[in-house]
Amino acid sequence: MNASAPLTPDGRYIVVRGRLWRASNPHLSAAEREGWVARLMSGRRAVQAAMRAGDGKALQAARRAVDDAKRGLGERGPVWWNDGEKDYSRYLIKNSPYVDDLTRAAARFNLEAGVTGVLLYDGSRFLQYIEGPDDSINVVYDRILSARSHHELVELGRARISARFFPYWSMRWLPAQPTDIRIISTGDWSGLNRSGGVHRLSLLVSQHLASTPGA
Repeated sequence: MNASAPLTPDGRYIVVRGRLWRASNPHLSAAEREGWVARLMSGRRAVQAAMRAGDGKALQAARRAVDDAKRGLGERGPVWWNDGEKDYSRYLIKNSPYVDDLTRAAARFNLEAGVTGVLLYDGSRFLQYIEGPDDSINVVYDRILSARSHHELVELGRARISARFFPYWSMRWLPAQPTDIRIISTGDWSGLNRSGGVHRLSLLVSQHLASTPGA
């Protein structure tokens, strides 16, 4: 388990580059956890040594040791919860119920801060647009910067606008294609003029709403 990666709200998965990986069993005692982690680290070192030596048999044995430790930690094998909920390990977060959980958490935070906006996700990258009072934007943006799930952030632009583009959405999540993210992000975001990146974003949102009944 990557200790620096964010957990889903129920603590069952960590999120790494848009994909869910099962978290360690939180019900293990400290001694049990330490023991399995030590075995996991030992197995990983053995894998590296076998690969350097080109020893196929040793590599197989080392990988079995890693798998055993992962199972002991609860990260593989039978799930450690007992409510019958499906195992979403290795799923892209966009193809799981958790994308809605994370979006709702962001929406609640933005609502309290008085910020509105839209969030696009193509399976590996996010593009987020937020708008609101300066102090509220700063609070929300600081939260985005401090989130451990975010890597290689790029600020496309910021400016004052006469009216909000998305006044009714504290945070609306929309699925997108990689080409959508590329087209929107390469638009002109200087001054947030209505013919640049914001215009491209608005067009995509309009197309999505037109093609989604009840959206």
